[in-house]
Amino acid sequence: MHGNSEDDELVRDLLNGNCTEFSGKFEDFLNNCPSFLHSANKHGFFPAFFFGMFATAHDSSIADPNDERIYFRFDGCGNLKVAVLTNEEDRRIVRCYTIADNENSPGSRFSAEEKQQVEENLPQELQEDENLDWEEYKIFRFGEECRHFDEGHSFPQRDEYEAPVFHEINPIRAPGELLDLMNELANDNAGEVRTNVKRILQYIVDIHDEHEGSLVFGAESDYHGFLCGFLVNFRYRSVAGFYPELLIGKGYADVVLLVRGVDQANDSVPVIIELKVGDEEGLEQAKDYAKSCSVSSLPIHTSSPMVYELLCRPFQKVVFP
Repeated sequence: MHGNSEDDELVRDLLNGNCTEFSGKFEDFLNNCPSFLHSANKHGFFPAFFFGMFATAHDSSIADPNDERIYFRFDGCGNLKVAVLTNEEDRRIVRCYTIADNENSPGSRFSAEEKQQVEENLPQELQEDENLDWEEYKIFRFGEECRHFDEGHSFPQRDEYEAPVFHEINPIRAPGELLDLMNELANDNAGEVRTNVKRILQYIVDIHDEHEGSLVFGAESDYHGFLCGFLVNFRYRSVAGFYPELLIGKGYADVVLLVRGVDQANDSVPVIIELKVGDEEGLEQAKDYAKSCSVSSLPIHTSSPMVYELLCRPFQKVVFP
């Protein structure tokens, strides 16, 4: 159980089993996105969003790789299943989460078969530990509602045709490296922002490649959700203004990010990210968004003189395989 100030982060609440606190904070987050539910209303966005949070929890230093283990699978019904081995006071506990588009989506409970498969992946000394506690949670309704099933309930049997396969999420960056990189976006140098954004997006591609065989991504909204889930991990610790689906002038910008850093810098360069599936080019669209920032549904306050310079030169694309 982590009791520091970083518990403000959404994924930390889930690692700790703070279902009620998570729901309140996530609802506040959605309320700060007034144009939300444009792309995010599409099937699969929120399972991918939560995968983005969990898949980067170690590298963002929110989860402790020496103390906590995270396992996941996407089932055949579009749900994300996540199991977290963690500590709480003097007990070891596994928290099992289902992230479903709808409350009654098929397969929207963590099954007994899935529980068994997770158990077989735990460290050897815990596989038959009778003192190991198991808890089940379900998140649905655009991520706003988190339900904890009362102690004593049983995981439902589903007689799945093939044994479900879970994969462990391991860190791929040194502790603190990714946080340092995010904090470098609190910068008025457009060239440095461009370089660091590319490095951050390449990290996202690396995470995708690490788990590609276990993912079910195909639509733009899947990649959109995955990226947003990663970025939300840094909303507090990097003092980042993060706006998915922001209505700016002529349309919706997929992601607008402004990192002010711990000194609350007023001249940071905002970053507009456009995602495209296929060969369609989003650069001209992003330029239009930058020019119309002054009429966005949320004010993107910055005194940086280099805002437009960032968008006036071609941006090197970062491509998922």
